[in-house]
Amino acid sequence: MKTTYFKLIVLAALLMIFGVLAARSLDVLDNFDITPNPMGRYTTIRIAFKCPTAVDLYLVDSHENLVKSFFNGTVDQEENIEWNRLDNAGVYVPAGTYHVVLNYGGRYTSTKKTLILR
Repeated sequence: MKTTYFKLIVLAALLMIFGVLAARSLDVLDNFDITPNPMGRYTTIRIAFKCPTAVDLYLVDSHENLVKSFFNGTVDQEENIEWNRLDNAGVYVPAGTYHVVLNYGGRYTSTKKTLILR
C-alpha cells in the first residue's frame, strides 16, 4: 500500500514539473512583428525571446511552398530581419498573400499573415 501511494506521489510530482516546464516554454516568445504590413518594397521582421532559443524563420505562399528562408539558428534575445522582397533564388516576390512562419524551441510554431502590395 505504501509503495503504491509513494509511486502516485512521485508520478504527480513529475507531471507537475513537466507541466511547469511546458508552460515556461510557451511564453519564451516575447515579440513577433512584421512592419509595415501590408508591405510594399521592403519589410522588417522582428522576433524577440526571453531567453536564447533555437529558431527557424521562413516565408511561405498561399500553397505553403517555401519562398524565402530568413533565419535558422539561435536567437539570444532579439533579431531584426530586413527583407527586400527577393526569394531564395533572388527573384522579386510578386504581390499576394504570404505567411511568415516562426518555429522555435523545437516544438512551437507561430505564424503571421502578410500582404505584399504591387
